[in-house]
Amino acid sequence: MWTHVRDLVAAMAQRIFLARVTGESRAAADLFARTRLRMTLWYGSLVAAALLLFCIVLYFGVRQALINPTQQNLQANATAMAQNWTPGVLISPCADDFHLIPATTPWSCYDTDGHVIQPISRISSAYPALTNSALARQALSSPSGNATTTVSIRGVGAVQRYAQTVLAPDGSALGVVEIDAPVQAELSALNGLLTLLVVVAVLVLAVAVIGGLVLGNRALLPLRLAYRRQREFVADAAHEFRTPLTLLRADAETLLRSRGRLLPDDASLVEDMVAETTHMGALSNRLLDLARLDAGLGSAETDVVDVAELAGSLAVRAVSLATDRGVTVHSDTAAPVLVLGDAVLLEEAILILIDNAIKYNRPGGTVDVSVAADGDQAVVKVQDTGVGIEAADVARLGERFFRVDKARSRSMGGAGLGLSIARRIAQQFGGSLHLESEPGVGTAATLSLPAISAVARTTREVEAAGQSHNRS
Repeated sequence: MWTHVRDLVAAMAQRIFLARVTGESRAAADLFARTRLRMTLWYGSLVAAALLLFCIVLYFGVRQALINPTQQNLQANATAMAQNWTPGVLISPCADDFHLIPATTPWSCYDTDGHVIQPISRISSAYPALTNSALARQALSSPSGNATTTVSIRGVGAVQRYAQTVLAPDGSALGVVEIDAPVQAELSALNGLLTLLVVVAVLVLAVAVIGGLVLGNRALLPLRLAYRRQREFVADAAHEFRTPLTLLRADAETLLRSRGRLLPDDASLVEDMVAETTHMGALSNRLLDLARLDAGLGSAETDVVDVAELAGSLAVRAVSLATDRGVTVHSDTAAPVLVLGDAVLLEEAILILIDNAIKYNRPGGTVDVSVAADGDQAVVKVQDTGVGIEAADVARLGERFFRVDKARSRSMGGAGLGLSIARRIAQQFGGSLHLESEPGVGTAATLSLPAISAVARTTREVEAAGQSHNRS
């Protein structure tokens, strides 16, 4: 047990060390933590299911081995008494000289009305509970002609009672014979077994959970290393691509300045080169942004940002682009809504949402940008009247490189990374990005961030003004 605990502590220390060495971001650490938790839950669930099945089979198997012989013995004794019941002589099977069963076995007989027939065994006469006629009446009314129950008697413990209807040759009922047997020892053994199984199951499950955490850490270690290398590769590749792409674009644009000396087909090829290098440059910038966000390097510090003012200014800046595409932009960002974050990154996230709403809208459509405080959340909502997206694709929005209409996105310069960047920015500041869409109606993107009170900012400003006044 302590070995598993020690391994778990060592694995946690190794995880912390790996996070520091590799620069594992908070989002990546959370992802691996959730994955480890799911692996542990699955492992623990499988162990729990196997333990439960084993305990059930063992318990009922032992119960059958302990209780079944007693039940068979009771049935055999009752059958022997029923065979010696003489029709018309009700007292015969219950006479004092009846020696078909041991003298230590409680027994009694009942008529068809459920009344006890005297005499009865000496043990039964000592315990009134053993002459209760309820079981006899139950046997008389039962289609099988028999009934069984277990009662608890003070000084004796648990006693199993078995009643069997005695039938005449013509099928009519003559009465009921009942045989009893103590089963306290067997039930005590079963209770002890049940307690032992519960204790062992809890211990084994606890060890399984700890072992699952240890194994999960060890299993995820290669994945963490692969994740780090993949992230480093993306960042390095995106960074290295920027310089040659910039040079290629500059050279191509230089050639286009001398379009008159180029053949028409050559000029068209150069224009394609400019367009492709522009697209690849934007893609490398997006990949570099994602790599920085994944590494937690997207923001060096946070400040108080009025997202309402920020979204309003972005909506104004987007009017020219919207006008070119025949789209109208409306904004409702009058009241200040404050958050803690990086203005540059938050501006990028909101701009991505507005840009998408304009690019994937229809001519004559509208884009509504609104900002409001909802409890402790600052909510930025961008609603468009575009063609909408199918429900199956909405769940995948925000996945890297996922585009609903790849041809249309490609022609508009999209790479399927914008929403991923917006979501990572929201997560970096403790927020979230939620997308809803309906075909033929439009799409709504809701960016939620933890809000701060405007009073807090006013208080800080007053304090800063007072300190400045004191210094003067």
